[in-house]
Parts: sequence; structure tokens; C-alpha cells
Amino acid sequence: MTTHNSDWPPLLGQAANVNLSVWLLFTVAGFLYGGLHALPWSGDFRTGKEKEIWQESVLLIVSLGPLVLLYLSASVLMRSLARRYRQADSNGRAAKLLGGVAKSIISKLIYFAVAVPCAGYYMARIFLVVECLIALFYSSPGVFIMPSWSPSFPHVT
Repeated sequence: MTTHNSDWPPLLGQAANVNLSVWLLFTVAGFLYGGLHALPWSGDFRTGKEKEIWQESVLLIVSLGPLVLLYLSASVLMRSLARRYRQADSNGRAAKLLGGVAKSIISKLIYFAVAVPCAGYYMARIFLVVECLIALFYSSPGVFIMPSWSPSFPHVT
């Protein structure tokens, strides 16, 4: 029995090897980044579709961290279930077959449940940055006027 199918990426094993604190850090960073972009949740957008895509992008960015943590938890659970199957069956063959089939199906379902949002995550980040830049063109002229308190801060010229 092999650890993974050669036609399938071994993501289930690789992600679990990364330190949990790294994933927690990414989750907190996603909350902060998504939370920052959630500030104009009910702000003015040029079209309703832009507002809708903005909100969906923010939700995707904020929710991806917990989704990855759920994926890692499922990975640990799958490993413990595979060990129990091997220990419970004295013969070993039925447990390996059942455990292998279950692991294969569940790992592929989990992989798609994480891989699709990950692809959307990158598109959401690009959208948020581009939309911020586009919004500058439609800002009121008062946004670009230097505030009166700005010269009193030290700065490099």
C-alpha cells in the first residue's frame, strides 16, 4: 500500500507536517487583512455588483484560515482512524482495504473543499487590491487635500 496516489498531490500529509502555530498565524493575518477590508462593508460602491463581490471577497479571505485549520484537524483524524483500523483487525486485509478506500474518498473531498476556496482566495485578494486602486479614481477631491496637521509630523523629504 502506498502513502498516496501518484496522480494525486500529497497535500494531506504535507499540510499536517507544518507547525500549527504557522497556520494559526496565517489565520490571524487573514482575519486582520479581511477585517481591514470589511470596514467599508456598507460603504458607497459604484455598482451593487462591486459591493457584492467586495463582500464575498472579504468573507472568503476571513473564512479561509478556519477552513485550513479544519482541514488540518481532519488530516489528524484520518491518520488516527487509519491506525485504529490497522489495530482493530487481526487479519489486517479488510482494515487496510476499508481504511484505504475511506481515506482516499475523504481526503479527496477534503482536498476539494479546501483547494477551491484557496483558488478563490487569490482571486479575492487581487480583486480587493485592484478595487481599492480603482476607487481612488472615483474619490471626492477632498480626499487628496493635505490635512492641516500633516506638516507637524516629522518626515523625510
